[in-house]
Amino acid sequence: MMTTSQERALRRLLKVGGKLQLPGFLSSITVHVECAEATTIGKDVAHVSITEGDFLVCHYQRLSARDLYPLVAERLDDLVMGGAA
Repeated sequence: MMTTSQERALRRLLKVGGKLQLPGFLSSITVHVECAEATTIGKDVAHVSITEGDFLVCHYQRLSARDLYPLVAERLDDLVMGGAA
């Protein structure tokens, strides 16, 4: 399970974009978020990619942060605990 501070950092990351590194079971987990332009209506996140070490675990694109948070949080919970979804 992610800690409360990690969950808060993820929510903030989905709002402003950037990178977040979390400790993983085998190697560090990196979440990279690129925000969309302000002209895109209802789709405020352009790309989200989650990597573990050098391997791409999952990639999402063109979703709102509200729809995206549960998907990313569930995947990160699995990775932080050492399982693969």
